[in-house]
Amino acid sequence: MLHTASRVQQWLQSFNDILFSRAARPLRFICTGGLAGVIQLGLLDLLIKAGWETALANIVAFLFSAQVNFLLSFFFTWRDRQPTADAVARQVFWSRWLRFHSSILLTALLNQGVFLLTRAFIPALLASALGICVASLVNFFTMNTLVFRKKQNQRIVPGQQLYLVEDKQEMKVAHEKQPEEENV
Repeated sequence: MLHTASRVQQWLQSFNDILFSRAARPLRFICTGGLAGVIQLGLLDLLIKAGWETALANIVAFLFSAQVNFLLSFFFTWRDRQPTADAVARQVFWSRWLRFHSSILLTALLNQGVFLLTRAFIPALLASALGICVASLVNFFTMNTLVFRKKQNQRIVPGQQLYLVEDKQEMKVAHEKQPEEENV
């Protein structure tokens, strides 16, 4: 029985290592964005059925889903780039929240532009889905290079511990199994 529990634990650790590996980041991004997209489309549908004007409904749905997207991005997609020190983690969280919302201005405009251009020809939900797809291409680049970027002064310390030096305070980065490469 103990052998089985040990095997399950090893399997779970292997799954965790693969899921949170650098190579799996695009898959995590797709899952995070996909869930945020489903939330946006679901809320858009509810708001339209409640009588909201479609352009306003799309903006509200986008802004709500953006909050979900940020939280999932922070705690799931780029979790390996998070500090573990509580005081610093709060500061990093709010700093990234501001950068995230600054960067989504571009993707919100892109999303809404595609929506407005296409909704006259296709149903609103399809137009919104198209806007989500176009904006997501830009979104990965901005999230990876601006919002959740790896710090330039990140270094590896002997013993396979990865430390992040930010604001002249050292903190251990959560989940370090392999060195991160820049912009991956």
